[in-house]
Amino acid sequence: MTNGSIATIAFLGAALWVTGASANLLTNPGFETGDFTGWTVGGTNGGDGVGTNGDLISGTNPALGPTSVVAHSGTHAAFAVIAANNNESLDLSQTLTLAAGSYDLGFFIAVDSPTSTQGPYGDLSRILLDNVLLDTGTLGRIPIDGTFEEVTASFDLASSGSHTIEFFVSGSAAFRAGFSVDDFFLDPVIAVPEPASAALFGIGLVGLVMLRRRGADRVRA
Repeated sequence: MTNGSIATIAFLGAALWVTGASANLLTNPGFETGDFTGWTVGGTNGGDGVGTNGDLISGTNPALGPTSVVAHSGTHAAFAVIAANNNESLDLSQTLTLAAGSYDLGFFIAVDSPTSTQGPYGDLSRILLDNVLLDTGTLGRIPIDGTFEEVTASFDLASSGSHTIEFFVSGSAAFRAGFSVDDFFLDPVIAVPEPASAALFGIGLVGLVMLRRRGADRVRA
């Protein structure tokens, strides 16, 4: 093995350790199954489901004009017809076994409608952990041109266990608007070490490779 090969291995090893890899822990986060597989569905609204990009959403207020499903990625997205003043929402939840650590979670929400007279507002959407409301900040009015806005939160767990993540989707006001939601995520936060620590890791990896090389040379001798 050449010195250049050893350096390359050390660099790649250090890079992998620094960047890590976060994996979405949710089942069917983008609804590409074409349905709510993996999700527990709740809430009262004017209609909900999973559709393909461009599908017409029925049941919206005529004053808002025809509203279509819009997918953030892939070809499918969930949708719901909601008027928040009627206490309407779409509730999507999953119960998972989570390890101790920090997590980021959220989803993307959009409205694809030619007009809007009272909203739609997205700041009524919420995220809960074990029925406890998480801080998602203030989203405010959602564009009506199909542009997605992101609703995000984070939390820390001191120990592993079973936890329920609930995404509470609501908005608009007195008029029933058609909301599309897609690409839900629950990602463990990967700690990024300081550059000096990464360098030490790389040096250690080089040393390990050199020791194994010397051992092989002794065997051949």
